[in-house]
Amino acid sequence: MRVGFCKRETAPASRRLRAAPERDDYRIVPCPSGMLVKGKTMSDDVALNLVPDQFHLDFLKYRKIRDPYFMPPYQVMVVDNEEVTHQITAAALQNLYFENQKVQLIHLYSMEDAKLYIDSNSEIVAVLLLDDAMENDEAGLKLVKYIREDLNNSMTRIILRTRQPGTAPDERLMVEYDINDFRLKTELASNNLVSMVLACLRNYRDINRINYFRNGLERAIKSTSILFGYDCLNLSEFLGDLVKRVANVNNASDMLVIRKRPSKDGRSGMDEYTVLLATGVLKALEGADAGQIERELEIDLSSVANIDQQLVVCEPGGKRTGCCFVGQHTPTVKNHEESYLYIVTGEINDISEKYINLFLRNLSLALDSYLMKQDADDALSEILKRVSGIVEVRDGETGNHVVRVSAISCLIAMQVGMEKHEMRDFRIASMMHDVGKIGVKDSVLLKPGRLTPEEFEHIKTHTLIGGRLFENARHPMARMAGAIAMYHHERWNGTGYPCGLAGEEIPVYARIVSIADVFDALTNDRVYKKAWPMHRAKSYLQEQSGEMFDPRLVSVFMENYSQILTICEKYQNT
Repeated sequence: MRVGFCKRETAPASRRLRAAPERDDYRIVPCPSGMLVKGKTMSDDVALNLVPDQFHLDFLKYRKIRDPYFMPPYQVMVVDNEEVTHQITAAALQNLYFENQKVQLIHLYSMEDAKLYIDSNSEIVAVLLLDDAMENDEAGLKLVKYIREDLNNSMTRIILRTRQPGTAPDERLMVEYDINDFRLKTELASNNLVSMVLACLRNYRDINRINYFRNGLERAIKSTSILFGYDCLNLSEFLGDLVKRVANVNNASDMLVIRKRPSKDGRSGMDEYTVLLATGVLKALEGADAGQIERELEIDLSSVANIDQQLVVCEPGGKRTGCCFVGQHTPTVKNHEESYLYIVTGEINDISEKYINLFLRNLSLALDSYLMKQDADDALSEILKRVSGIVEVRDGETGNHVVRVSAISCLIAMQVGMEKHEMRDFRIASMMHDVGKIGVKDSVLLKPGRLTPEEFEHIKTHTLIGGRLFENARHPMARMAGAIAMYHHERWNGTGYPCGLAGEEIPVYARIVSIADVFDALTNDRVYKKAWPMHRAKSYLQEQSGEMFDPRLVSVFMENYSQILTICEKYQNT
């Protein structure tokens, strides 16, 4: 194979959207034998040394500002085994421009050469002027079938040409092979040929636009529909999942999510800005402050932070030439004083701007929904923590026992792959493991010495009381809390209480909490004992693996022991 090169024609300077250096723009194209691409052919070693340094893929430096229908140069492929046909066609179309771009002619002389070229250029050949008979009488139709069926290309406009009157394919073949027109070569005088090619180019352009709009709308709808199916544990993770979707709305986009927090003293103009999340080349700005953001993006945050949404166009000559889509959202959740800025950069045009706007507006609705749920979860967690604290205070604790047990349990649950929507419920439900102690006598619960057999039987009833408190519960979290309260004293070997369940019969929630509860009880003072050293409690769990505790969960506990120590230190008793 030889390699050809062609000089790409560009629109006049007055029509360009930004200033560009005056230099030739060469593009290497494959060149099968006998193929001429509006220029010369040359050897592989020379061609491959033409590495054009003017191709800048970094949109931060060179970016079209608003180019809603960008397409590569339109190509018209002429496939005919007669040289005179190529000459006539080239003479007629040599000065043809469409959409401010010079139409590029590709000249090929056989079906095989055409197949070889279109294999790698199927998406950019706009019009095919095809001889019906080349190597044989069926070569033209075979090439059409290959393009339509094998390459699944329905975009290229195909005009079948013949020199023999009366050889036109019948109507069935025109429909079956999706041939757009059939003409005698003698009909194609200069004006007729130009008119026909222009009509086909318009059709090709319009089909591409329709597909562009359809695909963009599909991406926007799909991305928007996913927004409300979030399954996250915290705000950063929630936003992280969502900002990835913006690339589905606008190809090759990068996005920042910036938190705007009012100044602590309420002074105007002293708001705090922090990048919570960033994607793509903007990733380096994650965690940046207002000054860094403004220097990098060349925008004034104090001015753009007071708008609903807008498109900010940067002037040529700065570090960033192009546009940023800026949107702001102030959550409707009460007591939530922070607001959020969305900044999207990339190849933004009239259509994608609408899609981005739609996406960000729905993102704001999803964010409100998420924050309201988090607010409700936090309120419920606080209430249940206080309720559990009442029990713990009766038991001589400060209430941090339930916080530590919940945190350690969640860490283990996360490591064993508990679903995130369960984790939200589990975090709260695990705090309720000893809620049944509210029905235990103070004389037994607070006894500093060893319990009698009767007293021990009485204190064991706290599991049954806890289970009954959540009996017939409808909410999944309440049912989970009931299972934990009921079964967290069951043992892996079946010797626990109240039901003597063994192994996998014990709900996994209760098996996890059992490990966290025993470890925390051993390592903290109680009215009836002094705290054990951490290493002794750790050894006890290892000894009881497969006896009292699920051995798999004990292994997970040991693998994450350093994080568990951090939790214990963070939530020490006061």
